[in-house]
Amino acid sequence: MAEPARAPSPADIEPLDPFERDPLTGLGIEFVESLPVLPSLAALYRLTDRDLPCGDGLPMPDGAVQWLVLSHTYHAFEHHFRHRSDVFVGCDGLLYAEPAPDARGRVRPLSLAPDVMVAFGVQQRRRHSYMTWREGGPPAFVLEVASPSTWRRDRDVKPGLYASMGVREYFLYDPVGGRLVPRLQGNVLEGGGYRALRAGRMDNGASGVWSEVLGLWAYLKGEDEELRWYDPEAGEELETPVEVHAAREEAEARAAEEAAARKAAEARIAELQGRIHALEGDSDE
Repeated sequence: MAEPARAPSPADIEPLDPFERDPLTGLGIEFVESLPVLPSLAALYRLTDRDLPCGDGLPMPDGAVQWLVLSHTYHAFEHHFRHRSDVFVGCDGLLYAEPAPDARGRVRPLSLAPDVMVAFGVQQRRRHSYMTWREGGPPAFVLEVASPSTWRRDRDVKPGLYASMGVREYFLYDPVGGRLVPRLQGNVLEGGGYRALRAGRMDNGASGVWSEVLGLWAYLKGEDEELRWYDPEAGEELETPVEVHAAREEAEARAAEEAAARKAAEARIAELQGRIHALEGDSDE
């Protein structure tokens, strides 16, 4: 008897990628080849973020699912670190680092485009791109969100590149499932490579992966296993932009109701006081 057909997983059906990409970084091949080859590291160190491109010409993430994860995580981190002037949060921007010189001492900037990156000890400002030699080092944290065109490279190639830069923590998340196992993965830099972080128990009872760099737990929430971030110091999870706006609207509505109730109470008090004065006037007569 023939076995029932197995339903295909997302990894079985991958759409054709119409863009020619660099096999290492996944950036546009034309962009990578257009980066200048410089005679020395000293020449590279003289470059600023205005001397190199701030985009590789490729579109944003493959689909709405990936973009929502990037957007929610980016805005959650920005809001979480908003009071710190020494933290930079980037989203889908170019990260430039110095590679090893070739036999003749020449270098071409190494470039990647992390989905989300967080750097500490740097100025909180807008950048055309993040250049490690200008900032004094690499970002401390990188998150890559798996998509049909990136998941294999995120899993197999980029760990080596980020490790060579000195990125302390490298996290991966598969928003659809069927590509990365487990869907949420955290890694910490050790001895020139990454060691997988084990899941732990959060104080709210859920299972998560602890990021020492961020001081946050990453965990999967609900049936859809949505990536969320939990702050143990505050005892609450970081809110998405929709939740922030909803909370603000709720607070504004509550304040409006309280103001209306207060106004109505003041009007009632004024009315009663008027009646009292009228009665006192009648008694005086």
